[in-house]
Amino acid sequence: MRLAPLLVLLLGCPGSALTDHTDDTDTDVDLSAIDRDEDGSPASEDCDDDDFERYPGADEFCDGKDNDCDDLVDEDAVNADTWYGDADRDGFGDDDSTTLSCEQPPDTADRGGDCNDEDAAINPSAQEVCDALDVDEDCDGAADDLDLSTDRSTMTEWFVDADGDGFGDPERTTLACDVAEGRTDDDNDCDDSDPEKNPIDGCGLDWDGDWKIEGTVTVVILEKKIKDSCTFTLGVTIDSASRETVRTVTRGVCYMPTLGAKAETWVRGSFSDSDHVVGELYVGKDIIEYEATLTPRPDTWKASGTTTTAFMGYKAEVTHELGGSR
Repeated sequence: MRLAPLLVLLLGCPGSALTDHTDDTDTDVDLSAIDRDEDGSPASEDCDDDDFERYPGADEFCDGKDNDCDDLVDEDAVNADTWYGDADRDGFGDDDSTTLSCEQPPDTADRGGDCNDEDAAINPSAQEVCDALDVDEDCDGAADDLDLSTDRSTMTEWFVDADGDGFGDPERTTLACDVAEGRTDDDNDCDDSDPEKNPIDGCGLDWDGDWKIEGTVTVVILEKKIKDSCTFTLGVTIDSASRETVRTVTRGVCYMPTLGAKAETWVRGSFSDSDHVVGELYVGKDIIEYEATLTPRPDTWKASGTTTTAFMGYKAEVTHELGGSR
């Protein structure tokens, strides 16, 4: 065959090699044509031609690499976190003071929303409370009475002032931080439907009717060092037009076992002014002077006092308590 001698001649001739071996370390190799990691950037420009994530113009990521070949690591990374300046260190930052960084910088928080970054007591997790300056403690855009989450324990009880005379109805109240129109902190109105009836202009109160009075008398006999007491219930009627304004219709009984005494009790009296009665409490033959204050809505009677007087033939310290209602 003639092919074999011809092949031998071809293989033995200088410059007749079938392949051309190149090495990018050779000084005569054109590096601009080499791109081992196939990232589109030639080896002559690529800072790491073995890593397709690193080349000039690449997006910088939080991965500890110099992705864009600018000799800086993780700067302006596309997946960097947003950190908020947290000067008061309450865990919430200022929305207007932000930093993009892969690692958390000092004095920053991972959440914003702080409406006052100079006061750690003011942030989105704080409790809204009543205060004189209407501070928005929880940074929700509303404060005090305009915030439904305001702590009710910090509110004030206001009384409805329907007639606008500055005095409120003690039975109609509302809780609020600040007083509003139709509200007052004074609950002494005697008639909240009539502006001319109040503690200043006069109440013109009508106390007439039947009352139930519960009483207690405590006696200390000074020379014998004996102390005793009794309780009783009275039925009383008040008639402001009568000479004897207060009259007992049902008497009570005072029994003091230590003294061995038992006596009927009753009262009488008259108005000293529109809502005060002065009179006498009788315990058998002994008399105790009293002064009762009447208050409206609900109508109540209250009298108390201590005096040194003759009682059951002894010099005694006598204390009385009278409470009642209509």
